[in-house]
Amino acid sequence: GDREASMPTANEYLKMAEECYRLACEAKTETDRVACIDLARTWLEAASRQHDEALKQVLQSSKG
Repeated sequence: GDREASMPTANEYLKMAEECYRLACEAKTETDRVACIDLARTWLEAASRQHDEALKQVLQSSKG
């Protein structure tokens, strides 16, 4: 159904992280830069977790 579609994929998280890094490069202050980099790191971690979950599901479904 539609529920799976609303869950962001690892790729979507990576795009968000990329955007945050771009904003960090354009940041006027150190505070803004650090905030953007922190956010980017959060998205990267989310992408990594999402990737692990997807992998687990693939492995489980291939067992049967």
